[in-house]
Amino acid sequence: MMKHLKSHIPLKEGKEAEATKAAAAAKAVEKAAAKAAEATSKAAEATSKAAAKAAEKLTPIPLPQYACGKRLNSVDGLFVHLSAHERWTHVCKLCSYTFGTSSQKAAMTKIKSLGVTPEWVANRLKSNPPILDPAGRLFKERLDNHPESVFYMDTEGMFQNEHGILFEIALLDHKGNPLVDTVVDHGLSVADLYRWTRRNVKQKDIGLRSVAKIYGAGTEEQTPGMTYEDIADEILGNVNLTQDCQILEWSTNRCDWKSLQRLVTAVDPSTTIRTRRAEFDVTYAWKLWWESQGLRYYRLDVLHPLCCPDSEFVGQNHRAAPDAQMVREMVELYFVHAQ
Repeated sequence: MMKHLKSHIPLKEGKEAEATKAAAAAKAVEKAAAKAAEATSKAAEATSKAAAKAAEKLTPIPLPQYACGKRLNSVDGLFVHLSAHERWTHVCKLCSYTFGTSSQKAAMTKIKSLGVTPEWVANRLKSNPPILDPAGRLFKERLDNHPESVFYMDTEGMFQNEHGILFEIALLDHKGNPLVDTVVDHGLSVADLYRWTRRNVKQKDIGLRSVAKIYGAGTEEQTPGMTYEDIADEILGNVNLTQDCQILEWSTNRCDWKSLQRLVTAVDPSTTIRTRRAEFDVTYAWKLWWESQGLRYYRLDVLHPLCCPDSEFVGQNHRAAPDAQMVREMVELYFVHAQ
């Protein structure tokens, strides 16, 4: 009997080992299935994220209702509508909506209601000319004796923070010859620049209009013009901006001069524009004169047409080169009359 039992022990141990192996195999299969399911889930999640990112580019843009009654709630609709505006003072061909001129139009209406016309300005400049302060006298000496050290500039962009984004830049010599006059190539399509502006700029309406005015319709073609590196190389390599030079702009916060500095340091943090800010503040000088006449207007797009009505640049506001030319004309007119 004992012999019979002993003969069954190896058989029993063999069955237990086989069962253990089968359980281990089943567990391995289960683990592999779980890994495969996890991989499938991750792949599905990645696909979903990619689809969501692609869909984000087509997300409707919440814009106000325009005069034509069309709500511009798609990227393509925005392109079609805004690209119909050719100049800042033109109206939309689709709905007669005035493009980007609401504040300018209101200011012009108000100032004309006060009887201010180009003839009124010309007469006042003769009868009550601007008075030169010490900085103005120094700058007049510079214009008379070293005009080659004077430059005029303007930029177009969004300056919502210390970085901002630059769309266009123009730098002129004292005669108005363009040394740099270019749209900025950001290395992406015009359509993506619209999308970037919509996502990142706080004042979306103004930002999108600026893109439309400067870059046109939102095509998939790359933004034209010069890159930051090209502009910096051109200015630093071919423009004689010494420490004694003066760059004039029309602004109350020196945003154009700061943009030029930021552009250069973005390319090379160790480099700066050697020239100082202008010793003569043309914006402030005109502001003082207008206030002496009982008025408080110093917007370039309002004052320039009144002061220089015969200029070829009237109506071309908010493009870098024409605005820089307007600054030059306003400086020259100021020193023709100033005493």
